Amino acid sequence: MTLTDQSTQVRPGEELDAALIDPYLKASIPGLSGTPVISQFPGGASNLTYLLSYPDREFVLRRPPFGQKAKSAHDMGREFRILNQLNSGFPYCPKAYVHCTDESLIGGEFYVMDRVKGIILRSDLPPSWAWTASAPKPCARASSTAWSSCTRWTTPPAAWPTWASPKAMCSARSKAGAHVMKRP
Repeated sequence: MTLTDQSTQVRPGEELDAALIDPYLKASIPGLSGTPVISQFPGGASNLTYLLSYPDREFVLRRPPFGQKAKSAHDMGREFRILNQLNSGFPYCPKAYVHCTDESLIGGEFYVMDRVKGIILRSDLPPSWAWTASAPKPCARASSTAWSSCTRWTTPPAAWPTWASPKAMCSARSKAGAHVMKRP
């Protein structure tokens, strides 16, 4: 079992044209060279997620699914803004570089962010991560370490949306962690 998402061949009907995306990204992200190899992450609840592999960098492109969508669903602009608000002080959050609202480019709006490799916590954790009374789960330890970095955020609280203020996020995570830690 792998704990990191691996990209695969793009599903039929969900292809992206590198010849259209590449010049757009090169105009928006300084220093890009080469042509991206595009693959797709197979998981996800609804938005389509692609890996754009340049010779020296990797990016993730997210876009809504093809077809009819509810107006308020799949808000790429909101995801883009939230990522950049979090990235300004949370080192585990990817930097989002560009949000494209021109749907003629790839058939829908999209944004592109850095690829951040790491463990994806899913419901099917490996048996070695099982909870025991004498040893905390490795994911709880890693999560605690990551969230403790929120105490180092220097962005003024007024710049954060209410739900994402360092105090609110740390408080919510602490309460959630305390609840999990009490389980036998």
